[in-house]
Amino acid sequence: MVRSLGFLGGDKFAMLYPKVKQFIHSLNEIPIPVTPGVKKYPGHTVFWNAAMKSVARAHGWTVQPKVLPGSNQPIGWTGDFSLTMPDGLRVFVEIELGNAASAFRNFSKFDIATQLDTYDLFLLGVPGPKGKILTGYASDFDYIEKRQDFYRKFVHAPCCVFEIEPKSECDILAISGVSPNEIIDRPSEDWALEFIKIHKLEPHLNLEEVID
Repeated sequence: MVRSLGFLGGDKFAMLYPKVKQFIHSLNEIPIPVTPGVKKYPGHTVFWNAAMKSVARAHGWTVQPKVLPGSNQPIGWTGDFSLTMPDGLRVFVEIELGNAASAFRNFSKFDIATQLDTYDLFLLGVPGPKGKILTGYASDFDYIEKRQDFYRKFVHAPCCVFEIEPKSECDILAISGVSPNEIIDRPSEDWALEFIKIHKLEPHLNLEEVID
């Protein structure tokens, strides 16, 4: 069961939309990609983000939407995904696999978009306990939940924080047959998507097709 918490009723509001529920479910169906021996922690966030990007595109979500749509904006921030629902509701999504400072920055993006009326509902996906252990970062669901009273001061529109805690792992190295030194340092998500396609990892990551 995916855990969630809401600000201004955002968790209940989000669950009214089948597209949102299906998207959250699909993200949790991706096994956590691991590359033992490549970095300090086995979980590889670039492969994980790349797989989630592919799922988002397959479901029709826009990738890297601007916080302030349009050209010549004073703030060039982008989010991870967005989608306008059939009734016109504008949904903005951030996936945060980083640290606490990064999580706070996401709430700042939500606040700016709220004040300037560019989006209506905000979703923040963060790892569960297993994801935290594998990636070594602190801003997991438990971290956000314990500090929710503080974060509430900066959320002025419906927001749903949801847990991403896949049931299994996907050993990228074991399946592809490559050695740790063949994974480049600081790879981009585009490089990871190409790696997934070349080594035919789609079924192992529960991806129907890699969309880059």
